Amino acid sequence: MNVTLTVSLPHLLARQFFRNIGTIVAYAVLGTLVSTFIVGYLVFVIGKLGWIDIDTSDPIEALLFGALISAVDPVATLSIMGNPELHCDPLLYSLVFGESVLNDAVAIVLFRVFYQYYGKPEGMSSHQIPAAMLQFTTVSLGSVVVGIGIALLCSFLFKNSNLK
Repeated sequence: MNVTLTVSLPHLLARQFFRNIGTIVAYAVLGTLVSTFIVGYLVFVIGKLGWIDIDTSDPIEALLFGALISAVDPVATLSIMGNPELHCDPLLYSLVFGESVLNDAVAIVLFRVFYQYYGKPEGMSSHQIPAAMLQFTTVSLGSVVVGIGIALLCSFLFKNSNLK
């Protein structure tokens, strides 16, 4: 007896997403951090050269800009990769999709952390960096816990309600 199992594309993508969540999180967090600091410090250096008008006494303003600009949404890339005629690898699609979803959240948390030090006369000193890193980690993990909790609550409500 030969049984053919067909799996729908959304189900396959969801399975690929959760199977590779570690890789996706690494891409999102590390990629957004690297992008934020590279863009931020390049803007800071360009400001020091006098090419743009920013506060050159402290790099926080440039890092705020870096956090804003580092969240890149590859909507066009995903729409092309999702075309069934191209036969794109579902793993590649799920990695790009997952990274694009999570990098927005990482950029928002980075912006919030940097914004706390913006406009303060003392700026951000080296002894405040561990506190900022702890805050970044706490807010990120707290957001994940809240999201999972809301998802479980919604799943329970939809399973046990009679919606028509």
